[in-house]
Amino acid sequence: MDSMEIDDTVYLNRNLTMEGLVNQVDFQRRQRPSRCVTVCLGLLSAVLLAGNIGQFIYYEIIGRPASADPSQVGFHVQGDRLQGGHDASAAERTQLEAQLSNLTQEKVLLQQSYSALTAERDEFNASFNNLRNDRDQLQASNNALTQKSDQLQTSYTDMQSSLEGLQTNYQNLQREKDQLQSNYRNLQREKNELQTLSTTLRANRDQLQSNYSSLKINKDQLQASYNGLKQESDQLKMSYNNMKSSLEGLQANNKNLKAAKDQLQTNYQNQQRQKNLLQTNYQNLQREKDKLQTLSTTLRANRDQLQSNYSSLKIDKDQLQASYKTLSLSKSFLQIRYTSLTKDKDRLQSSSNSLQRDKEQLQNKYSRLAKVKDELELKINKVRGKPCQPGWRRFDVSCYFVSTEEKNWTMSRDQCIREGADLVSIDSRDEQAFVNGLLSADVNAWIGLTDSVKEGVWTWADGTPANTTFWQAGQPNSYDGEQDCGETVQRSPGPGQWNDDGCFAVQTFICER
Repeated sequence: MDSMEIDDTVYLNRNLTMEGLVNQVDFQRRQRPSRCVTVCLGLLSAVLLAGNIGQFIYYEIIGRPASADPSQVGFHVQGDRLQGGHDASAAERTQLEAQLSNLTQEKVLLQQSYSALTAERDEFNASFNNLRNDRDQLQASNNALTQKSDQLQTSYTDMQSSLEGLQTNYQNLQREKDQLQSNYRNLQREKNELQTLSTTLRANRDQLQSNYSSLKINKDQLQASYNGLKQESDQLKMSYNNMKSSLEGLQANNKNLKAAKDQLQTNYQNQQRQKNLLQTNYQNLQREKDKLQTLSTTLRANRDQLQSNYSSLKIDKDQLQASYKTLSLSKSFLQIRYTSLTKDKDRLQSSSNSLQRDKEQLQNKYSRLAKVKDELELKINKVRGKPCQPGWRRFDVSCYFVSTEEKNWTMSRDQCIREGADLVSIDSRDEQAFVNGLLSADVNAWIGLTDSVKEGVWTWADGTPANTTFWQAGQPNSYDGEQDCGETVQRSPGPGQWNDDGCFAVQTFICER
């Protein structure tokens, strides 16, 4: 029986979803003709059995008593005719039983095909469910890792911002510290200079104090001398007053005393001038003392201020030192955290790369499954399709047509497309041998092979790469650089070979659908 008549009893429904390849195979079987034939054969057997019984009864009960009667000869002739009809019916029954046996065998074959397709469908469903579960798990893991990576990236960004802020604050504090250190050194130099000046002034003050003490002693001595002289003057006055009465007698002495008085007066004036000079020097020294006292007070205030500034600077230095230590610890901690985050980042990057590779592998597997699905769908659609049209030949699930007219490669393909097909694409040695068998001896025919898109890269007319090739030795050679289309050359024995030729050449072509 023709294989297409067997396949025509199978209907295949395939549902495709976005989640992947879902094969839902529902075999709907028509009411088989064998059932009707079986019923008919059963009825026919019953009728024949009834006829045989009736004929037996006729010959055994009715035919024997009247066998000597010449009038029953016609009945014998009619019985022979019925016997011949019975024999024909038996032969027809045998033929129908043979047909029933063939139909039974076909039924068994169809049942086995159905069981195999059911098992294959179950395997496809199980594989798809496993792939979908694996994909869901990988998707969940990828989402979790992506979320964790985003959180870590956010934390790292925050830590990086905090680190940059702390680094900026540390640099500002370092600059302030350097500025304060410079100010401290300047103040220290000024303090040392003021200390030296204070020491110098203290030495000058001590010297002046010593000079003042000496001058004071001299003054006291002069004062004592002056007092003594004053007492002597008073005594002289008393003597003068006492001796005034005896002035005349003492005139000579008076002159001497007057000269002595003048001398004493001169000395007194000199002493007075010296006293005034000492008084002036004393006032100058007093003013200098006041100035020195003021300067000493100022220096003491400056010293206190410097001491306070030094204490404040020392406190600031201690605080800066503590801040520096804290910042150093923070820097070390942040460095450790940064190193840890870098390691986590590298680990996450490695995981991401691994997941990316897994994703690409799954994508490749999905692409291969999708390709297999498309091929199976194409085959199933062809299986479900109508038988090949007259003039077309079937191989596997495709129909092939060899043209009777000759055209160039482009026009040949256009003609195939108008027929609902395309130039043949050959994927196996069996198909090549079949196509070779369609041609007459040494005939060349266009096939759907071309490298017009990229020189040296041969693809089929639908864009798929030509993975299985049957080139002649030394082919393709792209003679004169204008041979961009492929043809099959009939060879016997053998499956035939391919050759590249100019697409403008006119020859036979082969369509496939």
